[in-house]
Amino acid sequence: MPSVYQLLPRSRHQPLLDVNGEPVSDIFAPALWEKHGWGLADPSQDNILSSLLPEITDAKKRRRVALDHQRKLLARAQHPTAALDVPAHAPDTTRLLLVAGDSMPTMSQAKIQPDGQINIIEHAPGDGVVLRQSALMDEREEKKLGNRLTSPIGWNQVLFIFSDHLGMTEDPAFVDNILYFLLESPRSRTSM
Repeated sequence: MPSVYQLLPRSRHQPLLDVNGEPVSDIFAPALWEKHGWGLADPSQDNILSSLLPEITDAKKRRRVALDHQRKLLARAQHPTAALDVPAHAPDTTRLLLVAGDSMPTMSQAKIQPDGQINIIEHAPGDGVVLRQSALMDEREEKKLGNRLTSPIGWNQVLFIFSDHLGMTEDPAFVDNILYFLLESPRSRTSM
């Protein structure tokens, strides 16, 4: 699943601490993944690699190919987040509505253990999968949390639903509000 790497949080939000409790500066660093044996760098996964790369019979060569591929995936994964981080203005006729969850404890910070395993150490509001902060692209620093959202996206409206990630679309409040926004809410003359 190459796109899974694109779901990683931004390093600047300090989602991952090293074994000493210090923020990891770059969670996309291939050396970090190789050091801890994560993803395709897991040395115990040669049976999976041999299934994925049946034409390569040498285990060392398979590992080299896998590590090279993982390096490319990690590099490529940063492109969508970099594009999303560029402030842009939607056309005047476009309204940006966010529907998100913020009532479920959601993993917000993890710490690397000496054996390379990752333990979740903090939770924050979200939908159980996506943090409220991530959905909003909230760039406020926790220590300097102000009253107003700081985001590169100029949301016109935000609706929070008290359901989990998959349950949101089945929530009657979600269905009712989305139908209203799409079918009944007034439109400006320029958007008609």
